[in-house]
Amino acid sequence: QEGLLTLKEDAGINATIEDIVENPRNIQFKELAPEQLVAALPDVDVAVINGNYAIEGGLHVSEALAVEANDGLAAETYGNIIATSPDKADDPALLALVEVLQGKEISDYINSTYDGAVVPLN
Repeated sequence: QEGLLTLKEDAGINATIEDIVENPRNIQFKELAPEQLVAALPDVDVAVINGNYAIEGGLHVSEALAVEANDGLAAETYGNIIATSPDKADDPALLALVEVLQGKEISDYINSTYDGAVVPLN
């Protein structure tokens, strides 16, 4: 998204270091468990941190060098969903829950609470 690297054409959202085909800035990578990334910030130049760990670590999207597009494939793929068994698909209580969760009030709450680190998918 930021043009720092070129990945194999079919790398997709599950790309790994092995999928890098061009690295003109010779960026060095160190893979860490995601829950360790915030603590590792003093020891690295840059880290790619999942939103939930960034929030937990007190980081703010407004201070990020780059932010994943909120309408991109990763956001759609890893967005939270509401799922149930087929026999409850028409349950009025579940349908009401979906309506509330996809409503403007919840969307406004997410936007004001998480400052772009979490985005509503409607």
